[in-house]
Amino acid sequence: MKTCLIKQPAGIGDILFCQKIAKTIQEETDYEKIIWPVSSQYAYLSQYLIENGIEYPLETEDFLHKEIYNSGNLYMIQTDNLLFVPLHTCDRIEQKCKCHNDHRAHGHMKYNFCNIEYTNWKDYFNINRNLVREDALIQRLKLNINEPYNVINNHAGTYPNYDTSDIIPNNNYRNVYMEFIDGVNIFDWMGIFENAKEIHTMECGVYYILEKMNLNDVFIYTKYKNQNDNFSYMKDHCNQKWRYIN
Repeated sequence: MKTCLIKQPAGIGDILFCQKIAKTIQEETDYEKIIWPVSSQYAYLSQYLIENGIEYPLETEDFLHKEIYNSGNLYMIQTDNLLFVPLHTCDRIEQKCKCHNDHRAHGHMKYNFCNIEYTNWKDYFNINRNLVREDALIQRLKLNINEPYNVINNHAGTYPNYDTSDIIPNNNYRNVYMEFIDGVNIFDWMGIFENAKEIHTMECGVYYILEKMNLNDVFIYTKYKNQNDNFSYMKDHCNQKWRYIN
């Protein structure tokens, strides 16, 4: 079977947003087997993204064509049996996205790189929720989901390399802060997300999950400090009811 090897080991937002790229290659070419190695932080990913023909080994494990994966090549490689797609570095080639002419639209650059449209991206994957783990987190935080509360995510990036921002909602609800908790992954927060009165998050991987869940009461805070951020790089693929804060 012909193989497509995708290099985008992190972060979770990039992985979710680019699922359409993998599925389009799988459906429209002969490269039906998709190998998508991920960073050790995302060892849990294969339990949540269950798609036929897509494998998520860890980068540290052995997998087919690993020598090409580690070669440092910035460009696609296509042979009779392999299509190598280095999404993680395509913004070194595509300095700005073609659709918005914006250097911050890293996800769009990945689609430009592959000549694929990013519209309806969220229709190309499903999240296999673990309700037991979601409930366990609710209990761990001693949270009453029947009372109004805010979810606040004031960091952006993959732990331990991330940026932070001060986020203070304009209401009197309880504030539930997303923290890095041993044994808890980002999908475990989905039950807390869907019952929140408001969600306040920096522009990061969290919002791709919120969009997939079709949640409306979401406030997005810029991670581009000291810049005039109009959020054009995300507004056209996100819920029109969201509010954006520079």
